[in-house]
Amino acid sequence: MDWKPIYAPIFVDGERYGTLNFSSPKPCRPFIRQDYELVKLFAEWVGHEVARTRDIRAMEILTEKMKIMANTDALTGLNNRRFVEEALHQLVKRANDSGMALSVALIDFDHFKLINDTYGHAIGDDVLKLFGSIAPKVGRKMDLYGRWGAKSS
Repeated sequence: MDWKPIYAPIFVDGERYGTLNFSSPKPCRPFIRQDYELVKLFAEWVGHEVARTRDIRAMEILTEKMKIMANTDALTGLNNRRFVEEALHQLVKRANDSGMALSVALIDFDHFKLINDTYGHAIGDDVLKLFGSIAPKVGRKMDLYGRWGAKSS
């Protein structure tokens, strides 16, 4: 009987990630070729599972980022029109189904075109960004904020 560990490297996407080790505190029979092959296969499987788990997590993160991008107005950081329209449909349906009241408030900047024409579109953008940063801070957390803007195609 010999006491000798058996091990195999774990590779994830071509890089060494760790080592799979088997040993015994007591003497055991010498390992045979099939034992080494089995440990090697198991280490490969572990590496594939680690890579697969990483890929799934990366996809989840990207999916969440895409969802945010699809629902957010790039200029103001508020929800975009598409998101607000969908949310309003759901809120109206819920209010109708439950009999609860629903309030909707729209804020319109009178003569906003005049700001763009007088000071330029960069200043107009700054005004919209400022509004986008202030509105959620002064309102309630439960309220929905968005930029309606022009209908996008």
